[in-house]
Amino acid sequence: MKKASIFKGFITLIITGILGVAIWVYCYPMSESIENKEIGFNGSFELTKNNLPLNWLVNTVKTTGDGDFSILVDDANAKEGKQSLHFSVLKCSEKGGRFSPGIAQEIPAQAGQSYKLSFWVKNQASTFSITINGVNALEQQEGASIKSADTINEWKMYEMSYTMDTPMKRLRLIVAVLSPGNFWIDDIRVALANKL
Repeated sequence: MKKASIFKGFITLIITGILGVAIWVYCYPMSESIENKEIGFNGSFELTKNNLPLNWLVNTVKTTGDGDFSILVDDANAKEGKQSLHFSVLKCSEKGGRFSPGIAQEIPAQAGQSYKLSFWVKNQASTFSITINGVNALEQQEGASIKSADTINEWKMYEMSYTMDTPMKRLRLIVAVLSPGNFWIDDIRVALANKL
């Protein structure tokens, strides 16, 4: 009788834990995203819905759990096409990742290949970081990154190179704003190193 009671208690605890995690994930998603697989990468942020760039994971005030910021599609300030992505930040976490305003995307890639990432930015007072690394279902590889607090009043292009090791399957690109200010990004491109 005692064993049955302990077993029921254990099962109840597991079910309660699973339900708690499910409710937490539903109420506090790690990012917001609107997908449209037909359009592809959308590195110039030309295609949006509900003020979110399509096919990007977006860390908003709702998902970071902290901060006072807006992520805007800026049609008055573009390097390529008709619009850029603008982060207007009054308060945010400096942790990066899902805790800070930003965007992310994973791209199918091949182990052993070298990739080049290029993008254009403008910055007023904020600190921003951009990282590219390899990932698979269980682990991630150390990547290449840029972190800057420089004032950039005119569009400036950055380039980064990265070679993905085995057994990674995808490239992960992360853009994060780590301090208050205004940050714009546009025309993100990822290609094999010899094709960009």
